[in-house]
Amino acid sequence: MVSDPNELEEFAIFANKNKGEMVRPLRPGDYIHDFLLQDNSVTLEFKRVTWKATLKGRSELYVQVHFSQVRHEYMQGKALLLSPQDKLEMFTGTVSAILHKIKGMNTPPDKQELLSYIPSSVQNRLNLQSVQQYLMQELRSLHNLTVQQAKLRFLETVSALPLFDYTIFSIQRISEPDVISPCFVAVNDHQLIILQNNSQKPHTTVSLQDVQSMRTLRPLDSNTLPGVELHYGSAANPRTLWVELQEVSTC
Repeated sequence: MVSDPNELEEFAIFANKNKGEMVRPLRPGDYIHDFLLQDNSVTLEFKRVTWKATLKGRSELYVQVHFSQVRHEYMQGKALLLSPQDKLEMFTGTVSAILHKIKGMNTPPDKQELLSYIPSSVQNRLNLQSVQQYLMQELRSLHNLTVQQAKLRFLETVSALPLFDYTIFSIQRISEPDVISPCFVAVNDHQLIILQNNSQKPHTTVSLQDVQSMRTLRPLDSNTLPGVELHYGSAANPRTLWVELQEVSTC
């Protein structure tokens, strides 16, 4: 499915314990069999983490694999964190129409069907009547598309989100005193940003080039989570940031 060595670098294998309780990528020196426990509590997931290669002109299997990953991540709602209210209704209506088309449905969705296309974390921010109107407009434009073309339209639409190419982590506690917890940290191959829930702009942005060192922090007791401590900035203005999150745990 992927033969270009440069494109292979855009993928990673993740160890997922207890369906998301603890998740971390495998490092180059890790052995896969070290993560496969006898109780089958750990699954391995092959995922794309950067998106430089084009998705056009690819096989049906290639598109399906990417569609499944992106749809799953979209339904978690984290990529919609920076979407303002008016654009959120238009965007969710558009995406809902595409997902409805992919299902092969010829009639408009009822309320329950519509909600099944929208991440639960943003449903309370939406006027469903407005979302339905955007959906109906989009359905008319999708009339002649095949399912394969609709999947590509979905990937193109979701990839336009500001947080599409970020890996987003839920943070339970953070060292920044003016950030309300829980919050989120988003990381791509250029920078790290701190996001407050339903915020339209990042609270803090850290270029990965400014990161001096990073280490994991063990839980202090059974009531706390493991964490990550990040040292960044210049010698003249050193900064430290720490966060507590489940994903840092090893399996």
